[in-house]
Amino acid sequence: MGAGQVNSLYSAYPSVEDLLPVDYPATMPKPSPGSTVQRGVVVRTNIPSVRSRFAARQALVYLPPAYLSGAREQLPVLMLVHGQPGAPRDWFSGGRLARIMDTYAQRKGGVTPVVVVPDATGGQFENPLCADTRRTRAATYLAEDVPAWVRQNLSVAPAARAWAVGGYSYGGTCALQLVTRFPDVFRTFLALSPESEPDLGGGRERTLREAFAGDRGDYARADPMTLLSWRKFPDTAGVLVAGTDDAASTAAAQRVAVAAARAGMDVRTLRLPGGHDFTVWSRGLTAELDWISRRLGLPA
Repeated sequence: MGAGQVNSLYSAYPSVEDLLPVDYPATMPKPSPGSTVQRGVVVRTNIPSVRSRFAARQALVYLPPAYLSGAREQLPVLMLVHGQPGAPRDWFSGGRLARIMDTYAQRKGGVTPVVVVPDATGGQFENPLCADTRRTRAATYLAEDVPAWVRQNLSVAPAARAWAVGGYSYGGTCALQLVTRFPDVFRTFLALSPESEPDLGGGRERTLREAFAGDRGDYARADPMTLLSWRKFPDTAGVLVAGTDDAASTAAAQRVAVAAARAGMDVRTLRLPGGHDFTVWSRGLTAELDWISRRLGLPA
C-alpha cells in the first residue's frame, strides 16, 4: 500500500506540508527551571526492548512547556499507539499531535501530559497484533519496556493512575488490549475507531492459527473482550470514539462499551462526523484531552 492509498484511507496527510519529512532532534532536553517556554518539543529516541526483544523503530516524545521550564515535576503520561500500516510519525503528520498539544498547553499554562508515541508494529506493514505471539512480543514491549524507559529517563509520575493509553484504528484496538491485560500499568484509555479483537484479516481462525499456533489460551489473553469477561476493572475508565460514517468501528465500540460496563469500567462512547480517518481521530483526542488530563491528576 503506497502513500496515496494510505492517504485516501486515513486522510493521513491533510496538506502538502504534512508530506515533508521532519527531522526531529534526538537529544532529550533537561528541564530548565525559571525559563519561559511557549511551545513543547518533539524528540525522537530509541526505547530499548530489554525484556521483549521487540524490533522497534524510533519513538517520538512530546514534552510540554511545563516540563521544559521545570514548572511542574512528574507530569502524567499519555502513550499513543499508531495504526497499521503506520509509524509513530503518523500521529504528528496526519494527526497533527504537536499542534493539538501546544494549543491545549496554551489554555492550561503549559501543563499537559507528556506524550510518548512508541513504535507498536516494528515496520510499516507489520501486524504483531499488539500481543505476545509466536512471532514477537509486542505487548511486553509496550507494557513493560516502554514504561520502564520512560520512568527511568523522564521526570514523570510513576503510578498507574497517572498513565493513559490511546490509539487509532489498530492503535485503538491495542489500547483496549493493553488496558485490559495490564491494569497495573494503564487505567485510562482512549480508543479511536477500534476493533473489538486482534485480527490479521480473514477472521479469527486465521489469526488463531497463524499468530498463536492454535493456542486458544494465548489468544484469549490478547483479546480484550475475553479479558473483560474474566475479571472486573473498577479503577479503569475510558472513551470509545467512532466516526458516523464508520459502521464497523461504531459497532465494535458499542460491543466493547457494553462488555466494559459489565466489567465495572467507567466507559462512554463518542460519535463524531467522519469516517475511519484522522479527521475523527484528531478531533477525538482534542475533545477528550480535558477528561484525560483530569483523570491523570492535572487541574481542570
